[in-house]
Amino acid sequence: MRFTIKDYNFELRHLIVFFTILALFQIILSFLHSNSTTDLMSKALDVYRKDSAERIADLTTSSLELILEQSQVSPPSTTDDIQKTIERFDLILSQQTLQKNIDDIGIIIVQGNNEYYINTGAQLYALFYESTLPELSQVDSIAFYWFNTAREKLLKTEQIYSYLRGDDTFHVLVPFVPYGNFMGAIYMRISPDFSHLVREITKAYDMSSALFSVLILLGLVAIFYISSYTVQERNRAQQELFKSREEQLRQEIEHQKEAAFTRRIYHAHHKAEKVMGFITEDLRALNNTNLETIRMRITRYAKFVARVIYDMKSSNPPINIVRGSTFNTDVNKVISFIIENVFNRVYRPSSRTKINTHLDKDFPIVNVNENVIWTIIEPLIQNAIDHNQEDEVEITITTASDEAGAWIILVEDDGPGINAELLQKSESGITKIFLENETTKLRKENAGFGCFIAYENCKRCGWKLDVKNKDTGGAQYKIIV
Repeated sequence: MRFTIKDYNFELRHLIVFFTILALFQIILSFLHSNSTTDLMSKALDVYRKDSAERIADLTTSSLELILEQSQVSPPSTTDDIQKTIERFDLILSQQTLQKNIDDIGIIIVQGNNEYYINTGAQLYALFYESTLPELSQVDSIAFYWFNTAREKLLKTEQIYSYLRGDDTFHVLVPFVPYGNFMGAIYMRISPDFSHLVREITKAYDMSSALFSVLILLGLVAIFYISSYTVQERNRAQQELFKSREEQLRQEIEHQKEAAFTRRIYHAHHKAEKVMGFITEDLRALNNTNLETIRMRITRYAKFVARVIYDMKSSNPPINIVRGSTFNTDVNKVISFIIENVFNRVYRPSSRTKINTHLDKDFPIVNVNENVIWTIIEPLIQNAIDHNQEDEVEITITTASDEAGAWIILVEDDGPGINAELLQKSESGITKIFLENETTKLRKENAGFGCFIAYENCKRCGWKLDVKNKDTGGAQYKIIV
């Protein structure tokens, strides 16, 4: 399935969350980038500092070896020459310690089993030109420690060795081989300081990162403004659409109410018109011998007409006029009266329709308005007649108790049965024949209302109405009281 942007209802809060996440992502990305860059610079500077320290130590060693080799070619003979040679040695040894990165420098000489530490030009001159060994010294025990650590390696490989201790201190040992003979090593303790370089690199990175973040922030703000404006325009359009749709729905609802009211009027008029005809006939036939019988019948007719008119104006009457302790109705008598004084007054014995009754004399008195029961039973019988007009039909009304002991009212016929489509359940779980305006009649304008009225009144009574086609043929309405 393909989705487009119009399938989603973005609102301002969604955009705020979106841009907040982007901003947090940028902050986290900058933090990680800064840390990774700092770590990379730290590793690079470690390599550079080590290389720098070894180069300084190697240069110092080479300078001393060159001076010694030159002096060997033309050894100092006068006092001035001797003094100049010593000054050259001192210059190399002292000038290195004057640099802020070099903490200590000395020459470790190995003679036999002894180790000597030389850090002045006079000692170095006395050793090489006068063969005078300096006194044994433990001035710098750290230098002896690192020398003994790398002594074998220095002797075998004559390579430079350096050891890092702490964060920035290198102990560097360079083999000292004047005249090609290994005599010891030049020891230097160096602490290369590149903090100013790190500060400059970090400063440049921070500036570029800040500029990049500002540009992204400005872009996000611009996008946010444009998106907010777009969302506001869309919301205004939606509000206008909703108002238009609301007005349309209101008109449709009013139209549906008017249509429902029209159907109620038609249904009520149809029922009342028929009963009023009976009242007119009874009034014409009134005499001294039948006065009491006709009076009671007209009274019941009038109550039914009043009920029909009330149902016309109210689709959901209060419960106290439907059922309650004030009502004590004999269901059997109501059914008998409907058949004898409504249907049998229309359908004569010679008619194609025959109505039978099997009424249980033990059927209990119910606390339901008899006119409401009339509006339940009468539509079900009328429905059986209307759907079997082409054939002779026998309708049976039964009151009894079922196997579970519940009292039931059955309205059955022996016709072809109800259309299977009307016996299906709707989405709300109600059988379709009990829905308003559901019918198989060709003219549907004012049809499909009788079974709907019967079903709704059953619910108000606390009863249950169901329908099915019998296995032996015909339809069966079952009311569980």
